[in-house]
Amino acid sequence: MSDETEHMKPAPQVTDILGVFAELFRGSGKMLAILLCGLWLSLFILRLADGLAFGDDRPDFALLSFTLLAMPFFAGAVIHHVIWDWAPGLAESFDVAARAYLHLLGVAIASRLTIGFGFALLILPGLAAIMLLSLAPVIIIAEGPGVLRAIAQSARRIAGAFVTVMLAYGVFLVAMMAALFVFSIPLAIVSGGQSALFSSGISAFLSIGHFIFACAIYLALKGKSGPQPAPAAH
Repeated sequence: MSDETEHMKPAPQVTDILGVFAELFRGSGKMLAILLCGLWLSLFILRLADGLAFGDDRPDFALLSFTLLAMPFFAGAVIHHVIWDWAPGLAESFDVAARAYLHLLGVAIASRLTIGFGFALLILPGLAAIMLLSLAPVIIIAEGPGVLRAIAQSARRIAGAFVTVMLAYGVFLVAMMAALFVFSIPLAIVSGGQSALFSSGISAFLSIGHFIFACAIYLALKGKSGPQPAPAAH
């Protein structure tokens, strides 16, 4: 991870963000497939643990879910793999994610609370919270630890290009829904009618897509057209 920060450049165009998003997938298919399967299996096991711990009386509150424990780790691994131009391997990505785990978990908890509160008020504040906090895990991996700093920086940077980011999110969501329709067909076959396995696969697919999209926003705001160069210390 690098402790260096760079001044954000003027807001990019929607096409800049989407172009970086597409570029981040180049050469990463195998690695991302492994991470997708890993997150899928982790979410499935943790959903079973949810059922054992809470049963049918499980509170309808997203924070009270063991699945929260898996998301920060895989977010860190995905982000570290796609954001650097040397394309770190699986072992390195997992190592970085493990070392940053507590900070990423802190961001995940704070984000769940803030987004949940936003949706409890109205839908729009919840959606705005998702966008404003989306860069926090990326900042932790790319620039170094610090939960409050990452959250504050994420909100500041997104707010500076809010309309552009919002429009890019709209295109991203449409693309993800189309991809999800295709992905759900083989997923349903593999799941064999097991709803927990199917829903875990859907969650894993959407989550990894969002982690990569957050990286695309981060890089586009820095004026990058793809993964950024290795820090000097690497």
